[in-house]
Amino acid sequence: MLLLKILFQRQRVFALLLIFIFLSGIFALGTVSRQENPEIAQRWSVIQTVYPGASPARLETQVLEPMEAKLREVYEVDDINSF
Repeated sequence: MLLLKILFQRQRVFALLLIFIFLSGIFALGTVSRQENPEIAQRWSVIQTVYPGASPARLETQVLEPMEAKLREVYEVDDINSF
């Protein structure tokens, strides 16, 4: 309430403040970059498999290779890393 009272008592300061805010908005509109189709952050996912008692070779042949083959069929999958 006090701020409004001060602004209405000093109308020149209020007018200058409004003009400054308006001009700042116009300046920002011209300088902020805009894109029609902006880049979207890359999406990624982690798949963790557990096969208790299996050797690494068995896990690779029975789980990882079939899983990687199915994942390669997915259109949006670009890269597959397994370790």
